[in-house]
Amino acid sequence: MNCLLCQSPHLDLFSRHNSGVPWHLYSCQVVPPKTLDFFRCVECRLVTKDPAVRCDSQQERKHYEKHNNNLEDSGYRQHLFRLVNPIVELVQDNSRGLDYGCGPTVSIGQLFKERGMICDSYDPIFFPQANLLQK
Repeated sequence: MNCLLCQSPHLDLFSRHNSGVPWHLYSCQVVPPKTLDFFRCVECRLVTKDPAVRCDSQQERKHYEKHNNNLEDSGYRQHLFRLVNPIVELVQDNSRGLDYGCGPTVSIGQLFKERGMICDSYDPIFFPQANLLQK
């Protein structure tokens, strides 16, 4: 197994959970394994879950299509503003952001746009705009 970010083969066991795991959030498998392991890359320090419990892209799409991410819902907007507001306070004018893994809707990007900022939205399943990942 290689690191998903830097492709290094040097990963260490970071954490093992064997009780109380909410499997519906972590695995698409019908019969989940007894433990949920997370690994940390020695090189870039990325922490990732065991690939054995990762969904394939079709399963992942079905999972995220169940979400009701509606910007007309004031509760959902308030939830997102808990992330957006602190970022707005920290970034300089004319900054450009990227909501990587935005899911099926362009929610955070839209909230930044409403604040006069630029935030592109990328998702490998729903908005796979490779040009956004180029320098």
